[in-house]
Amino acid sequence: MAAEGTTTPDARTLLHAALLDAGRRDEAQQVAEEFRRSRPRIADFADMAENFEMAGDLAQSHRWVAMGVGRVELAGDEEHTSDFDLEMLLTTRRRVREALGFPPDELDA
Repeated sequence: MAAEGTTTPDARTLLHAALLDAGRRDEAQQVAEEFRRSRPRIADFADMAENFEMAGDLAQSHRWVAMGVGRVELAGDEEHTSDFDLEMLLTTRRRVREALGFPPDELDA
């Protein structure tokens, strides 16, 4: 957690997953909210969404993929997003939306 620079995956996403796995949901939510305010990368949004998805919290998972998509749309060409990161985010989004019973939309295609 104290390492300098950028790591992949971000250590905070791993901490969040471990807290959820340990049943420490309040602490996991606190880590998630602090992380959200830190301007996560696109891949980090997908990682957090997957954490919530694996824990069975599809509403929070959907929230994280929606934030990631919003970030991509707002950033436009100002911020480079790798094709892999974008594909990971959109794949997670499609899977979560399907689990929630949402109909496919243009991003799912």
